[in-house]
Amino acid sequence: MKLSIKHIIAVFYLLLVFSSFAQTPATISGYVTDASSGEKLTGATIFIPDSNKGTTTNEYGYYSLSVQPAQIKVEVRFVGFEPFFTELKLFSDTIINFQLHPGISIGEVEIKAANQQEFLLSPSIGVHRLTAKDVEKIPVVLGEPDLLKAIQLLPGVSFATEGSTGFSVRGGSPDQTLIQLDGVPVYNVNHLWGFMSAFNNDAVYEAKLYKGSLPARFGGRLSSVLDVGMKEGNLKKRQGTFSLSPIAGHFTVEGPLKKDKASFMVSGRSTWANLLMLAYQKLENQNSTNQLITYGFWDINAKTNYIINQNNRVYLSFYTGRDAYMMEDDANIHSDYVKFSYNWQNLTGVLRWNHIFSPNLFANFSLYNSRFRQEYYNQFDKKGDEIYKGYNNLNDISQKGDFDWMTSDKLKVKFGYNISLQKFSPEIISYQSDSTSFVLNKDIFTNNFITEIYLETDIDLTQKLKASAGLRAGNLLTEGKNYPGLQPRLSMRYLVSEQFSGKLSYSRMNQYLHQLQNTTLGIPTELWVSSTDKIGPGTSDLYSAGVFLTRNNGYRFSSEIYYTNLKNVLRYKDGTLALKERDDSWEDFVATGKGKSYGIELMAEKTTGKLTGWVAYTLSKSTRQFDGINFGKEFPYEYDRQHQLN
Repeated sequence: MKLSIKHIIAVFYLLLVFSSFAQTPATISGYVTDASSGEKLTGATIFIPDSNKGTTTNEYGYYSLSVQPAQIKVEVRFVGFEPFFTELKLFSDTIINFQLHPGISIGEVEIKAANQQEFLLSPSIGVHRLTAKDVEKIPVVLGEPDLLKAIQLLPGVSFATEGSTGFSVRGGSPDQTLIQLDGVPVYNVNHLWGFMSAFNNDAVYEAKLYKGSLPARFGGRLSSVLDVGMKEGNLKKRQGTFSLSPIAGHFTVEGPLKKDKASFMVSGRSTWANLLMLAYQKLENQNSTNQLITYGFWDINAKTNYIINQNNRVYLSFYTGRDAYMMEDDANIHSDYVKFSYNWQNLTGVLRWNHIFSPNLFANFSLYNSRFRQEYYNQFDKKGDEIYKGYNNLNDISQKGDFDWMTSDKLKVKFGYNISLQKFSPEIISYQSDSTSFVLNKDIFTNNFITEIYLETDIDLTQKLKASAGLRAGNLLTEGKNYPGLQPRLSMRYLVSEQFSGKLSYSRMNQYLHQLQNTTLGIPTELWVSSTDKIGPGTSDLYSAGVFLTRNNGYRFSSEIYYTNLKNVLRYKDGTLALKERDDSWEDFVATGKGKSYGIELMAEKTTGKLTGWVAYTLSKSTRQFDGINFGKEFPYEYDRQHQLN
């Protein structure tokens, strides 16, 4: 049969007519917040039961969901809050902000939904979320709720060696964990030699630990990521708290600068126990030796934010903290007089801008600065005729952009970039005496220029199979040498049943900076150094697999196995002297080697009822191998924890 031009035009016209009846999806988008304070609710669930579609809010409380135009029912849920139900006529893109009210009790339905979303349904493996309220519920020593002590109770996590800062994840060293506060790296996270963390729980909103599948938006470390977010400040009313523990005094003030539009939060801590220690020592010194030891710390968190309009919001965050130790002895067995001090300080600041380009495209732009300084002072006579001084600095200035493209309920895309300028001034040492003075390594510093881009997607391949795939590409330019690298990430989840799933993941990580530890001064000193033209970045390959089971009675169980292969990791050579006794570059005193960590983690949790909590057991092994150390043979790493019960 021959088709004439008239027939073709008629068919084309009919297609146009029928297509005019086809409905273009409409998008519902907005923010989910706490009705009592205006704080964002990260991970809240928005669900359309009629179409069986849903999504969750991002780290800024924003959501976007596309559905066919119709009169729809919407359910909004978040753990610890009363669920919200509504009906609306959706025929075009619509902005709806939801406010949830805190619930007196947490319902079984909300707990079950949250368990499935984070624990069972997500392709991510080895991810743990803790809020400030979770940390407060954990028994504490000396009345100080502490995030890092709570993190230590998770499987595969332990504090580093006694007297050292940081913590170890799956046998990695402390510097192999990226620790962020409001998206800014923090390079020392402890007070009181690790007895307390630098995170004031009164200022913390939530924290997420990633130790299995690491999203492509994170980079720069080999082992894990701890992402900590600060509170934004109450948009509804002003309030404040003041408290004393046996260690420190605390204060927090927050409230609206303009109700429902702008808010602030300021929280601070300072130790006061050293005052008692001083009084006690002075009393003792009247009867015996003239020795004086003091130790103090303080920190301040501050944050403000302003809602310009529905599409624009800005945040300004600040953190600083300092530790100061001093020992003065007038009757030292080695000399008539000795005075020693050791101090360190963090300083971070970040300006962030949230912008909504369209209902499906959300962006956050950040400009931040993070600084760390460590210094020591040694004096051997009262006149100051013989003095050693030393310090090392790290200064990080970065600008980054992160984008959320919410194409559909089955496909979400994140992409972004990062540009960093880093300056390292390691081990600047000076000596002064009545006859001579000199400065060592004053010209030894390293400037880094880092550029990175990333892309990650979450996609439902089938009803049971979901994948998260990503790629991070970056380049380090240091001392005229380039170190390019690709870091693929992949995790997959297969839903065996409504209560059981299995997961697999792989992550390649690069680390451009290293931390060297030395205890020859009698106390631990952590020296941050950069990759150089002689020493390249470290790399790791992380493999994880696990099975996850939930029960209707509030119990859930997980079992994870992991294997990590590390290359180009650093360590001081055997017999390395204290900083003050060296006059060469740190590069001459380190060995480059490789390592591996592997193990199995078992965890059981109870999430509902009057009694909640978890118990975890880890069986693991962590080793290192360096030329010139232990005759080049493999040896157990100092963070090896074969058996660990949390």
